[in-house]
Amino acid sequence: MGHANDYHLINASGNILIRTTAPPSQLLPEELREEFSNASLLLSAMTVALSRTVNPISGHFFSLFNYHGIERILSGSGRFTKITEDFITYRAYHSSYEFGRRLFRKLLGVSLEQDAASVVLAILNSLGKEALRMSQQLHPQEFNVGHMMLVLENLAGVSSVTIKLFYFNAHVHSKQIRSEPCRKNRWHRSKWDVTVETYAFKPH
Repeated sequence: MGHANDYHLINASGNILIRTTAPPSQLLPEELREEFSNASLLLSAMTVALSRTVNPISGHFFSLFNYHGIERILSGSGRFTKITEDFITYRAYHSSYEFGRRLFRKLLGVSLEQDAASVVLAILNSLGKEALRMSQQLHPQEFNVGHMMLVLENLAGVSSVTIKLFYFNAHVHSKQIRSEPCRKNRWHRSKWDVTVETYAFKPH
């Protein structure tokens, strides 16, 4: 699940995660910094392209949490290759306050700090809005809602730059979505089937 003295940093938009065993004050190796910078620029360009592409089903621009749009942009970039696909069942029985942090720990294998809770909740609320739209529209070709994160890892001298794309079926989980698990400060029980795809970054 992790290494001793792991440090985790998630950016304000929740689409970049840095995980390292080196102290935060220590610079990452130059080659890794350059590779991560290139991947970050590409991620930014893909995000802009997605937000400016009209979703033929809704007639509006793609949401940044629409799996079908994300997957199309990733595949078309030519710079990311899918290397793994994991299927995870997440059973929750706790307050909404802990829902997001525990879910991310299950999906990403990291324990985010308390100050990341607001970022995680913002991500999950955006996922919920897109999922609610999909579940109401019930279009047979649009049913997965997802989120992608660029992950930089520098663990005990082993480095990698990947994208984690996790998603779930909005139609299957329509009942859980309507309960708004991240908005109501109460205890609740729910079960989520989530797919996590990992894409390796291909530098030039």
